[in-house]
Amino acid sequence: SRIKTLEKLILAELAALINNLKDIKDAIIQQVIEQIMSERKGETIDKDVIRNVVQMLIKIELYKPFFEPELLRVSDQFYKDEAAELNANFEIVQYLKHTERRINEEIGRTLDYLDKSTENKLCSLIEKIFITDNLQAILSNGFDGLIDNSNIESLSKLYYFLDKVGKLDFLKKTWGYYIKQRGNALINENELSV
Repeated sequence: SRIKTLEKLILAELAALINNLKDIKDAIIQQVIEQIMSERKGETIDKDVIRNVVQMLIKIELYKPFFEPELLRVSDQFYKDEAAELNANFEIVQYLKHTERRINEEIGRTLDYLDKSTENKLCSLIEKIFITDNLQAILSNGFDGLIDNSNIESLSKLYYFLDKVGKLDFLKKTWGYYIKQRGNALINENELSV
């Protein structure tokens, strides 16, 4: 129809204008990302405005080639810094809850204002940074406590995350090592009491 054709023409003109004015394009992208970062830090943002700007970026075809890569780059650094901070005072139960919360927040962002295709990329990024990149710390600094305390909820989360990132073999090895250690401890304990 004529209205759709007119809309396409206007969007094409707007896209060309914004593309030609690189500073404006970069400023728009930076402002939206700054708002997202503020929300990640617990601040309230105007989601309707962000949704409208993101929809405009999608319609004028600036979302995939420009916005999304920058969002993923900034998110990668943000979550690496956050994971390093959490690792300084590592506590596995809180770490797993935090990882789950961050994933759920990113899913919420895609429902609220980001393109649905960005959800998997953000969730995979969090899983890589918090789980894959910190696998050694997770399994060596907290696994025994989860078993000793029968923390089924956290063990379930750990299993879920390790399955998601394809690292169940590490969990199996850690579990096998735990069983051997506890078995040896029981044997030594019984020998001492005899």
